[in-house]
Amino acid sequence: MIKNISRKKFIQAGAAFLFGSLTLAACGEEGQISPAPGSTSLIPEVTATIPGPTTLAATKVATSQTTSGQNSTAGASITFSPTNEGVPSPTLEVPTTTSPASTTRAPVTQPAQTALKPTQAPPTATFNSANLDITTKVGQRLLVVFPGTELTQSIKNFILTVKPGGILLFADNISSLAQVKKLIADLQTLAEQNGLPRFIITLDEEGGIVSRMPQDGREGIAPSQMAQAAGGLEAVQTCAHETAARLADLGFNLNLAPVGDVNSNYKNPVIGTRSFGSDPDKVAQAVRVAVAEYLAQKVGTCVKHFPGHGGTDVDSHTGLPVVRKNRAQLDEIELKPFKEAIAAGTPAIMTAHILFPLIEPNNLPATLSPYFLKKLLREELNFQGLIITDSLSMGAISNRYGLAEAARLSLVAGADMVIAISDLAGQQAVFKSLVTAAQRGDFETDKPVERIINFKSRFAGPNSAALPQDTAKILAAAQKSITLLRAGKLSSPLVTNDPLLVNLALAQPSQVEGQPPSTILGELWQAKFPNQPVIEVSTDPTAGEIDRVLRQAKKASQVVLITRDAYDNSEQLKLVQALLTLGPPLLVVAVRGPYDLLAFPKATGYLLSYSDTPASIRALVDALTGNIPINGKLPVSIPGLYEVGAGLQLPVKGS
Repeated sequence: MIKNISRKKFIQAGAAFLFGSLTLAACGEEGQISPAPGSTSLIPEVTATIPGPTTLAATKVATSQTTSGQNSTAGASITFSPTNEGVPSPTLEVPTTTSPASTTRAPVTQPAQTALKPTQAPPTATFNSANLDITTKVGQRLLVVFPGTELTQSIKNFILTVKPGGILLFADNISSLAQVKKLIADLQTLAEQNGLPRFIITLDEEGGIVSRMPQDGREGIAPSQMAQAAGGLEAVQTCAHETAARLADLGFNLNLAPVGDVNSNYKNPVIGTRSFGSDPDKVAQAVRVAVAEYLAQKVGTCVKHFPGHGGTDVDSHTGLPVVRKNRAQLDEIELKPFKEAIAAGTPAIMTAHILFPLIEPNNLPATLSPYFLKKLLREELNFQGLIITDSLSMGAISNRYGLAEAARLSLVAGADMVIAISDLAGQQAVFKSLVTAAQRGDFETDKPVERIINFKSRFAGPNSAALPQDTAKILAAAQKSITLLRAGKLSSPLVTNDPLLVNLALAQPSQVEGQPPSTILGELWQAKFPNQPVIEVSTDPTAGEIDRVLRQAKKASQVVLITRDAYDNSEQLKLVQALLTLGPPLLVVAVRGPYDLLAFPKATGYLLSYSDTPASIRALVDALTGNIPINGKLPVSIPGLYEVGAGLQLPVKGS
């Protein structure tokens, strides 16, 4: 979902599009924005230049279920006994700023750091939509972000002013497992001491390239969802169980996962290995298993990105994807995993910023569409949980609407909670704008708040079921995922006699990267084969780099080539083609998407890990050296080459 730096980019984009309702001008200078026709925004409209690519910040929330399996919001409330100190509702004060006229990031403006004086709170506070004022109801519908790894006075003031329903944490909020556990405890203490409902605390922890875990938690990052699917439903269940266990232990009560998208377009620039595969029925099964396992650990799930992002060829972080499918096609592919997620009881679903012109009657992105959120999701699919928007700072939305107006439109369309990434002052301005809209009666307030309270009553209390994560089980799941499509004349072990390892850098950096690729591969390889150097190759290798690799390869008994989405990188493919004709046996190992073989279909050795997390790399080295059997099955089709379910079996060495 998001790079480590993405929240900063989001804040920049959010500030640039905060004020007014903005849309691309139909005519005029490229990249300019003008006020949207018919805007009702009360904040002065401006003209601004569209920022460059931004990154994904998904956020979601959920609602509780009755024992019959149906979601219910009737009579929801939360009761707890706070301390004797509370705080009155602070006066709303939004700094008067103007939207920057260029992509240069403006200085961050924060609310004044005046300490809020606590007052006596009632011994017991009960929350429901009937006893919350309009500003608190609006605040509950926001998932907010803040900078840093601790609660400063300005952050506390911001939280106590907005009274958000939840907090979304990113990698730059997390420096260690112990630190984030304390931060979450401090957040919940802040709520309880000030007479507020406990917060939804969430993050994007999908596994694979989308993780927020710090350095001391990286061994516990699950392999990608595609890798999990390659290992079978047991691997999916294990990864969901162990990820939920860690999140519960740290204090998170909602994960913005699993991804329910069917990766039907192999060139999809943003989903890929984040998906469980390209078969809608198998993806639906995996989603159902994952949701059930999270719920068993008392951690909510937010399945994304409704109604389906797997068929796109545009990244919604940077532009608006257009999918020209009719409703029957949507039912046949995209909607199946979401139907299974609802049947499994997912308490939240996240929206997608995608245009479906053959379906949506008003040509609106799904996030802003009453058809998709109210008619399809609520009425037809009978989903009664939380509908949470993906980040409204993403290019698909921010390039066309002001942040405050996009937030208003999404609530009008039927979303329960919004993510409007900006700095503290920018988010506070969105909040104030939404309060004004709510007072006008632009959108419903009571039922969405009841759904939020339902989620909190079910998931936001202290989690007595929390258990430490077992990283050995994450490794075991990764070992099951390794898939061999072509072995040539190789047998177990696949590598012997000091093979040369050529490690290609990530060819196509994604907007959703949560962690840099692990460096553990070189360390493990050198431990196994100390006499053979590991050659690191850059994203766009020069002629000199390629020549250096070829000189070393001529002297090797075998070459192992690590690729990371190299199929569309012309410079890396020059090296691959040269190695294929050089002579020594070549084993290509794709540690991201499985589609690299399309660029060099004559390769005789092809192995897949679908992921380069530490667990996946450890599993890969074990497979290469014959220490584990290889049994993984391909969860996607590789056009013209392999169908779903392909995969050779290879026993451990000596068997």
